[in-house]
Amino acid sequence: MTYSDDPATPAAPFTGDGSVFDQPDVVLTLPTTTERVVDTQSGFLLVVRRMGDRLVLACKRRVGTPPSSAILLTPDESIKLSKVLAASLNGLEDSAGSGLSPATTMAAAITGGRRRLPFSAPQTRRGGMVERLRRVVLPVLAVGAVFGAGLYTARLMDHSTKPAAAPAAKLDALAPANVDKFARTFVAEMLDFNPDTYRSSQLRAMATMSPELVDKYSQETNFPLMPAQLKKLPQGTSVNVDRIEQQRTGPDTAMAEISAQLVHSDSKLASPVKLKLNLAVDADGNIQVTNQADLSGAQAK
Repeated sequence: MTYSDDPATPAAPFTGDGSVFDQPDVVLTLPTTTERVVDTQSGFLLVVRRMGDRLVLACKRRVGTPPSSAILLTPDESIKLSKVLAASLNGLEDSAGSGLSPATTMAAAITGGRRRLPFSAPQTRRGGMVERLRRVVLPVLAVGAVFGAGLYTARLMDHSTKPAAAPAAKLDALAPANVDKFARTFVAEMLDFNPDTYRSSQLRAMATMSPELVDKYSQETNFPLMPAQLKKLPQGTSVNVDRIEQQRTGPDTAMAEISAQLVHSDSKLASPVKLKLNLAVDADGNIQVTNQADLSGAQAK
């Protein structure tokens, strides 16, 4: 029997070193709980799930988190994941009755299932430290191994689901724009008889001819002409191309007719020029002149 005026008995102060918070989660050992989740600041969820007598470590990416081949864990997240794995392994150990510690069980999983006996350290201060380090380090190493295998598998699946890149379309060397540019340059270099640039222009023009046409062209033009012979030819002339008519004759062949004016710089008089070029694509994919004909005389008539 108590009375209202009795002094209240003071409550005993709380004492302890906080080790109670390091105990395994009791909820995890319940038969209805099969998975635990560790939420990381990097935008990924690490899910530890029981599957029979094994553990499954899954990685889920939150919506809006960019894909990454690495997941960053803060020190607190690493400790939490280590405790979750240790608690999960303890639950499996209790249900299987193997008698092995969580660290030993995880080490056996890493070594391909070869079971090793736990360390038999004496109950000394040094032995207790080794045991604590073993219980912390081995689960962390196990997490790294399982995590790396999961990321490697995810990257392989990601590459396998991507559609194969379509082969690059073959470039058409004889496209109208390419033929037009080539024909203008070729005619300007072939009709350059200025002493200072004659030789280099002729060499560039013959470099785009087929070997058979080079032999024929050099014989017909007596290349290279002597300086005395060059003086007899129009000097200081420029080529103005009026029109280029193209015709595709095959997948790798074409024909081009060039109508141009050879303008003399001193008299400003122009001489009409018309050439017919047979074009093809060489082994390197470049345009090549296989034959040429001078139609200037037929044009004048």
